[in-house]
Order: sequence, then structure tokens, then C-alpha cells
Amino acid sequence: MVMLVLGATGLLGQAFVAEGRTRGLTVKTAARKNAEIALDIGDLDALTDVLARIQPDIIVNCAAIVDVGACERNPGLAYRTH
Repeated sequence: MVMLVLGATGLLGQAFVAEGRTRGLTVKTAARKNAEIALDIGDLDALTDVLARIQPDIIVNCAAIVDVGACERNPGLAYRTH
């Protein structure tokens, strides 16, 4: 079973990656940097390509904007990201 973790380099993402591997899953990591797959989840074409290529059984979205002020200034971006 293949699990794709979006936002895999963040604190929550790293925990999901570790737990998935502990459970014997094939874990693919995606993030803007420092992951197996460089991906901006806001780029719909890139995200669609990754999903078609990986064909994960499980998708965990740990990507987030952690700057509350930025979320308040741009609620549309926060909604799309979260």
C-alpha cells in the first residue's frame, strides 16, 4: 500500500512518514523542498501529475500555512492550502 504525504517535511508530516513506515507502508514524501517529490500543492497541474504517477492508496495532507497573520491576510490561499 502506498501512502503519499503532502507537507512531509513539517512536524506533522514527519510524524505521518515515520508512522507509515513503521506500519510497513511504502511512503512517498512531497513538499516544496527537501522531500522525494518537490511539489507546490497550489500548482494543480503538478499535483495532478504526481497523483497520476504515484497512484497512492492513501493521501495525507499535512501541508499548512503556519503564519496566522498570513492566513488572515489571504484567507483564500489559506482555504486552498488547508
